[in-house]
Amino acid sequence: MIAAAVTLRVLHVEDSVDDAELVRSALEHGGFNVDAHRVETEQGMLDALERTDWDLVISDFNLPQFNASRALQLLKSSAMDIPFFIASGYIGQEGAVALVKAGSTDFVMKSNLAHLPVVVERGLREYGTRKAHQVASAALHESEARYRAIAANLPGMVYQSLLSRDETIHFNYVSDQCKPLFGIDAETLIANPQLLVELLLPEDVESFRKIVKKIPRDLTNTNWEGRCRIPPEGDVKWINLRASHRQLPNGQILSEGIFSNITQSKVWQMALERSQEELRELSKHLQLAKEQERSHIARELHDELGSTLTAIKIDLLRLSSGLPEDRADLFHKIGSATNLLDHAMDTVRNVAQSLRPGILDFGLHAAIEWQTREFQKRLGIDCEINCHAEALIIDSDTSTAIFRIFQETLTNISKHSDATRVKVTLVEDGEMVFLEVEDNGNGITEYDISKTGSFGIHNMRERVEALGGEFEIENSASGHGTRVCVTISLVGKDAIEVGTDTQQTLFEEPLNP
Repeated sequence: MIAAAVTLRVLHVEDSVDDAELVRSALEHGGFNVDAHRVETEQGMLDALERTDWDLVISDFNLPQFNASRALQLLKSSAMDIPFFIASGYIGQEGAVALVKAGSTDFVMKSNLAHLPVVVERGLREYGTRKAHQVASAALHESEARYRAIAANLPGMVYQSLLSRDETIHFNYVSDQCKPLFGIDAETLIANPQLLVELLLPEDVESFRKIVKKIPRDLTNTNWEGRCRIPPEGDVKWINLRASHRQLPNGQILSEGIFSNITQSKVWQMALERSQEELRELSKHLQLAKEQERSHIARELHDELGSTLTAIKIDLLRLSSGLPEDRADLFHKIGSATNLLDHAMDTVRNVAQSLRPGILDFGLHAAIEWQTREFQKRLGIDCEINCHAEALIIDSDTSTAIFRIFQETLTNISKHSDATRVKVTLVEDGEMVFLEVEDNGNGITEYDISKTGSFGIHNMRERVEALGGEFEIENSASGHGTRVCVTISLVGKDAIEVGTDTQQTLFEEPLNP
């Protein structure tokens, strides 16, 4: 019995008014409110089916001009999908089975109409379940169709797979993009997942197997790139795999992702990398050419102009020694000329030193110490230098690059930092050289580092990258000042031992760390 009264709109195919009333009475006794309409001919049923608000049909098995089989056919040919019950005084076993197979919901004998409400309630419940299933199936079909349409238009092959404990891959779903991407049908890949590995270039198989082994351990999202040789022409494509994973209760890993063709972007990337490498080589060549030119000019100034000025000074001194004692005016002129020569010789020496300090020939740490002493003397900023260096003369390109970076750093400190202290650390151990310069000034912002006009920082970075090193510039850990750090590997670079290990501070009153 039902818990509360429900109004049923019943189309009743019945030729007996009395039997129709018994059916109504049985349904009402079972808790239904009944709104019934009786028909007994085919035309009457057709006219009634023009209404679309019936909840069910109850039909007698045989009528003088009509029968249940024909009534069921009429219901099926209409636009209505509602339960169909048979209530008959007599119906054979074969006839009942045939009608159920044809689509009848259930039947009840007129001699047992008390059972009719239970049959109707059960039939309506099954009908509701079936309709809900149909709606869900239709929604699922529509969702799958929408998903397949989206997957078919994505620039890659969408897939779902299961990864077993033995790391075997089984594809549950592969989109139609499999064919244009890998050159094989989706059904072929599903039937033989090993084909995916066989398409990979041998040098990329190991990296693919590594990510497969990694999946069960941490279930992190996968992002892998590799190359495939596509049949039948054997073209090579760059493929990117992006996927997410989750573990099922049975221990298998469910993976969902997309394989994309990234060949064009890889071509552009490799072209860009080649271009950047060429630019680095060009920058390195220009820096080397500039340093060579500076060295050449410095030698010319020192050897040619310096020697010439020295010879002139010697001649003037000889000339003055041979003058009569009463020619004070000539003594004065020769003295003035000698002073001018001394000034010119100092200028030549200073210019030559600025072009390329000769002290670089004695090692990088000696040059760093000399430059720090000159910086402190010129600006009055307290400086501390800590050298932890083997006495090595590293190759000229590396030592010159590090020295120029150091000079540029000191220039930036003098221009922008308002610092009162500078700490310099230099470490050389035969395998790497490490230079750190830290001040207590204003610090530096991201904008200062990346702005278009920061040629000094850009040049420092270019010099380090040309040598395969690492360059950092950031605010000091203390929150005040700036820290510049350069690390360059010396492995494979020539170095000459010039003495014992040194560790010293240049200044009598160093900056306390």
